[in-house]
Parts: sequence; C-alpha cells; structure tokens
Amino acid sequence: TRDWKSIFKNIYDSIYGKRIAREATFLFAQTDHEIEAYKQYIGSANNITLFPLALDMKPFIKLPTKNSFRNKLNISPQEKVVLFVGRFNPHKGINTLLESIAILHKTIPRIKLVLIGRDDGYLSEIHNIVATLHLEKTVCFSPPIFNNDVIAAYCAADVFVITPSHSEETSLASLAALACSCPVIVNEN
Repeated sequence: TRDWKSIFKNIYDSIYGKRIAREATFLFAQTDHEIEAYKQYIGSANNITLFPLALDMKPFIKLPTKNSFRNKLNISPQEKVVLFVGRFNPHKGINTLLESIAILHKTIPRIKLVLIGRDDGYLSEIHNIVATLHLEKTVCFSPPIFNNDVIAAYCAADVFVITPSHSEETSLASLAALACSCPVIVNEN
C-alpha cells in the first residue's frame, strides 16, 4: 500500500501541490533544510518564513520520578534504559537501534530498550529482528502513550535515541526528552 500512496502523492503534487505552494501567501518551514526543499520544489523562497516547532513547557514543570514508568514495565533502577518514541516504521532507524543494542548488551547486560509507538506496518519485522538478535528479554514494547504517561517514560530513560534513515526536520520526541533532562542521541537526519 505504501507504493500506491507514494504514486498518488506524486500525482497530486505534480497536478496541484506546486501550484498551491507557488500561490500561497506564506509558507512556513521548520528548518533551513526545509527552506531549501521548498526552493527546489517551487523555485523561489520569497514567501517562506522559518518557524521552528516548539514544545509547550507547562507539562514539563513538575516531572514524575524516574521509577514511576520503570515500575510499570518491571525495569529495575539498576538497569540502563534506552528509549525510542515514535512510529514503528522502516524509516525511523529502529533496525539500527536494535543492532546497536545487541552490541551494547554484550558489555552492558543490564540494558533495556523500550520501544513506544504505533505500528506503521513494521512491527512484525521488528519482532523478527529482535528474535534474530536474541533480544527478547532486552526489548520492551508499548503502544502509543501520551501526556503525563509519555513524560514519565522520558524521565525513566537514561538516553533517548532516534536514528532515522530519512530527514525528520524536527523530532518533537527528542525535544520532549530534552525537556525531561534525558540525554538524546540523533543522527544527521
């Protein structure tokens, strides 16, 4: 189905998208990279305004304890928690993260990878990779969680990681992790 979505998106963009973008009074971009993408797409940058995404900091004023989320997943305070929050999609770099955890597990046996998100058709492949790498006892899965529950997950983590294979522009999950004083690892995407 992704191939069909891509085909329809390309058709729509070629018929309507460029015209809509060219005729827009204002175009907003999250990053300089997105401004360059606009320029390539419509050929000019006269009406583009940089408008980075931001977080509402009110939910981060009073943070939950590190153990509140860990207790729900039976993760001990001594274990190191690596966290991913996002869609379970091949472009999110979860396969790279799993391969890295397999290597880290050899030197840090008390490590847990917590994957929180919704399935974008990739969850069965993730389970296959987990089984192939013998990480069944190392990886914990959670469906999407929101508001205070996801904030508790960020507070429980020792590090948040997202390593997408495609450009992400702004990872709000990374910003939320940072708002919880959780270190973040990202790649150039």
